[in-house]
Amino acid sequence: MLIMNNKYSRRDNSGSSEEQNLKEAATMSIDHLIESNKIYKDLYYNAPSPFFSVGIDGRIKRVNKRAVELLHASEADLLGKKVLDLYADSPKGKQKARVIFDRFLTGEEIRQEEMEMIDGNGKKITVCLSVSPIVDERGNIIASRSVVEDLTERKEFEKKLIKKEKELIKKNREIERISDLKSEIVAITSHDLRSLLTRILGFASILMDSDIDTDEEKRDYYLKSIIKSGRYIEQLITGILDIESIESGEFRLNKEPVIMVDLLRDTIRTMDFDIRSKNIKIDLEVEGSQAEVNADALKMKQVFGNILSNAIKHSPKNGIVDVRCSCDEEGKTEISICDQGPGIPEKDKNKIFNKYFKVEQSRKNKTHTEGIGLGLYISNKIVEMHEGEIFAKNRPGKGCCFFIRIQVIS
Repeated sequence: MLIMNNKYSRRDNSGSSEEQNLKEAATMSIDHLIESNKIYKDLYYNAPSPFFSVGIDGRIKRVNKRAVELLHASEADLLGKKVLDLYADSPKGKQKARVIFDRFLTGEEIRQEEMEMIDGNGKKITVCLSVSPIVDERGNIIASRSVVEDLTERKEFEKKLIKKEKELIKKNREIERISDLKSEIVAITSHDLRSLLTRILGFASILMDSDIDTDEEKRDYYLKSIIKSGRYIEQLITGILDIESIESGEFRLNKEPVIMVDLLRDTIRTMDFDIRSKNIKIDLEVEGSQAEVNADALKMKQVFGNILSNAIKHSPKNGIVDVRCSCDEEGKTEISICDQGPGIPEKDKNKIFNKYFKVEQSRKNKTHTEGIGLGLYISNKIVEMHEGEIFAKNRPGKGCCFFIRIQVIS
């Protein structure tokens, strides 16, 4: 009996050992599964890209940390939520998401689709979406494996690049336009200078030729033409030099206390030849006492000369140019010069002080007019440097008035 009990005892011990081994193996297997699952969850949850999983019912089953950060929502808020609610109401939002979800249900794998989502703050974000179906052991689709890449910063950068590109294209076109206009200015100036010099030399040759019989009237006409052409050449050269000084920042003012009406009278006297050549009457009216202004006398005479020259040019022969000098309620001296010309078209009134306005008009109308129209541009710059203003208004009936306003010395 003792021997038999030992035999059964050895069998019991052997059975216990095998059972222990099985238990240890099972425990190790479970621990391994737990560890593997923990690693998988860690890899999924802490992955650098936003991940989320959607069931076939269209609701979110799982999200990782980056998805939570991207969507500015808590994990609790996202789990169980309809995935379509994450997308914007736009063609690249809900509309496209519905189509992609239907494709996913057929087992199709979707790669890098650009989508528009809405985060928890209501802000639209642009993402690149890829979706892979997850199937069970029988091959049935049970969920999606969705990964998104945030394209918002990239899109913003692309928008800025496109904007900059458009700005550069616009600037290049403007540079090309200005370059063409400058070439045209040179061409017009060269043409005018050649014509004027030819006229001067021609009339001078006639006057010098003793064999040509010229009466007093013809001599007077030739001399006036030479003077007029010479003055116009002076205006052309002065205008070009002034433009260079203005654009280089070297245009300087020598301001001193002056009375504007005195400068105006001096300017009218120097233009006597132009006035008499068209038998124009200058009607000067001075209202009230005239206060001093701080101004560059020579430069202001240049402004008055430009405006008066235009007024004489556009007025008919035997016409009247009205010149008025007054001091307004704002403490500014106001000079108005009104002609009897055709006036300025309303659409051009804000353009006449542009440097290239006259050249552009000549090109548009395919006509050549004498001069390059720098006088008003230079006048505007001079008045601006005096902290004043210059503008034009058509007057009722016929003609145009130019107004110049400069602050008086307190």
